[in-house]
Amino acid sequence: PWRNGDCFGDHSTDLFTRQRTRIMFSFSSSLAVGLDISDLVLRVVALHRGRLARVVAFQELLLPAGLIVEGEIREPRVVAERLRILLDHATPRRIRARTVSASLPDRRTFVKLISLPKAAAPAQVEKTVLAQLTQHFPFSPEDVYLDWAEIQTKTQASAVVATAPRPLVDQYVTTLRLAGFEPAALEMESLAIARAVLAADELIPTFIVDLGGTRTTALVTVNGVIQFSSSLPLSGGQFTHVVAEVLHISTTDAERLKVLYGLTRGR
Repeated sequence: PWRNGDCFGDHSTDLFTRQRTRIMFSFSSSLAVGLDISDLVLRVVALHRGRLARVVAFQELLLPAGLIVEGEIREPRVVAERLRILLDHATPRRIRARTVSASLPDRRTFVKLISLPKAAAPAQVEKTVLAQLTQHFPFSPEDVYLDWAEIQTKTQASAVVATAPRPLVDQYVTTLRLAGFEPAALEMESLAIARAVLAADELIPTFIVDLGGTRTTALVTVNGVIQFSSSLPLSGGQFTHVVAEVLHISTTDAERLKVLYGLTRGR
């Protein structure tokens, strides 16, 4: 179900539903819009539904430092305005969308694989998840939005459980609505990354590293399921500053050289 863009949330609000087959495309639209919201850059991609999903527009917009810090949106109205600009200046054409799906920062969210009773009924699954919540996550159930996806094999049953603090989720929802968008789904970065880079039938253990502008996300998957994820204080921005210091050049020139040549020795 996570591979189908499952909605992230609890059981009480209209936005966060538990429809296990919910996908990015609404029934009334052939366009799906995804937003990647990070500390220093906003990215958008629009997909057209057909026999195969097709990218029809994309764009990225750099953000000045301080608008989003450690995944927390400090200036919701300013970020909302930048989101509108992002979609208005998409390539090769403007993205006209009301409904969007967006990412939540891994540094503020948690994912855990827990064991379930074999062939458990839905009510028993929910009871088991809630009972184990305080054992695996530093939150109480009333302080978070949570969701899970059941995994059944021939020998065992388990669930991938994801949680995010309510203030964080509410902050992102508010910002998206200030921009004029209605969030269809919110998803943790690590879940989206795993789905994007792994084949649907990928079974071997895989270590995935996403090196970002301010943080690095590292995760381990087995049988296509996340077993562990972590947000590390290592970033591409740090590499840029090292290049600038060693070569005695500006950070702008250092970033350009890093992109052109990488960090290969001798180049």
